[in-house]
Amino acid sequence: MDVRGIFEEEGRRLGVSANLRIEPRRTIIASASLRTDTVYVNRDFLPRLGEREIRYVFAHQLAHLKLRQVHHSDEFWGILDGSFPDRAELEESLNEKFSRFLGEAHDRGR
Repeated sequence: MDVRGIFEEEGRRLGVSANLRIEPRRTIIASASLRTDTVYVNRDFLPRLGEREIRYVFAHQLAHLKLRQVHHSDEFWGILDGSFPDRAELEESLNEKFSRFLGEAHDRGR
């Protein structure tokens, strides 16, 4: 799967130009820096996701950059709901998978 290609597609769709950094993260799936216009994604968790989940993670972070805000406003959710009408299910699935991932990492002593 071409993760960087998916990131660029989501950026074009949302009208956002940003950098992508895929690197180890201990406690989060992804984050966005408004200062550097960079999306950071958990390198070790990313392979556990399907394409739709990856698109959602990217769109979520890119929406923060588009609106230049770190909080989740009605406008923020509106951007995501337009492309991901199943947003609640995606969020729930991601949270469950990430919780398992963290538990496995803890069991491995990371």
